Amino acid sequence: MTTAAPQEDQNYPQESDCPLQRQLVALIEEGLQAPPKSAERRKIHNSMVRLIQQSRKLRRHNSPCYEDALQQTWLYFFDNLYEVNREKWPRVGQPFKEHPCIIGRLNAFLKGRIQDEQ
Repeated sequence: MTTAAPQEDQNYPQESDCPLQRQLVALIEEGLQAPPKSAERRKIHNSMVRLIQQSRKLRRHNSPCYEDALQQTWLYFFDNLYEVNREKWPRVGQPFKEHPCIIGRLNAFLKGRIQDEQ
């Protein structure tokens, strides 16, 4: 089964002034400075996950498929964090590092994965 990304022309809320968005962008920029697949970059990625989880802005759902959908969402996030993985995600228009609303985009993807499983 191929998992489709949300359409990139969706109107996500603009959160560029949101402190969480600014923190994520700062971590992404820090991650770009670290060598790919390095322990330093993994540590930065773990910080991003923790920050998003602690913000409690990521969609929650009591569906039995939620954990699988969440795992797919993290894979989608990291596959497209710095540049788009066109092989796996041909419909993605821009990497997360350039997106004005990271949480909105994650929530849209997660919602789609939950709906796919129901």
